[in-house]
Amino acid sequence: MSTSGRSASAPAVHLPGQWISGRRAMVAAAAAGERTQMLQRIKRPFRKIGEFFKDVWMELQRVVWPSHEETYAFTGVVIVSVGIVAIWIGILDFIFTRLVGALRLYE
Repeated sequence: MSTSGRSASAPAVHLPGQWISGRRAMVAAAAAGERTQMLQRIKRPFRKIGEFFKDVWMELQRVVWPSHEETYAFTGVVIVSVGIVAIWIGILDFIFTRLVGALRLYE
């Protein structure tokens, strides 16, 4: 035995507030390691979510937003385009309705 009261062959581990030696030390160290690994596994998804939102914020800082004039112009283009497509689909619907009616497929 050494002068400190611990066995010379067994490793000593200092846990908060106490010294543990021998087999108890190895079991305590393994349990502490397992707890650390388990905590890391629990924390990992939350860190990844945090990194994701951090990356999203960084990308939003790099975005060049349109001015008010550009926004109004793009809105006008969309409204006109939707109107043209609606008229086109209405014309095709009218033509096919008359064609099917002329062929008397659904009497």
